[in-house]
Amino acid sequence: LVNNIVQALGENYKFEIILINDSSKDNTEEKCKKLVEKYMSIVLYSLAKNFGEHNVVMAGLNKCSGDYAIIMDDDLQHSADSLLELIKFVWIETTLILSKGKGKSCRALYGRVD
Repeated sequence: LVNNIVQALGENYKFEIILINDSSKDNTEEKCKKLVEKYMSIVLYSLAKNFGEHNVVMAGLNKCSGDYAIIMDDDLQHSADSLLELIKFVWIETTLILSKGKGKSCRALYGRVD
C-alpha cells in the first residue's frame, strides 16, 4: 500500500504517511521501519499495546502536520488511486469557505466550483 501511495502521489504533492503499529505480534514493525528508511515522507509510531482501531486513528491524526488527513487501513479496502480522486474532489470540485460574523461562531459554507 505504501509503495502504491508514494507512486500515485509522486512529485506532484507534498505529503506525509504516518504508520501506526498497534503492538502487532508479527513482523509489522520491522516492515514499517524498512519503509521509513526507504521514504523520507514516512513516520512510524509504535504503541506499547493494542488500543483498538479508533484510538490508533486518533493517534495518527494527533501526529499529522498537514491541512488534510486521509485515513487508510492496511487491508487494501481503498486503492492508492482513490487518493487522487479524493484530492481532485477537495481541490477542484469543492471549496470550503469559513466565515465568521462579528460576535458569532465560525461556520463552514460549501460550494461547487465550475
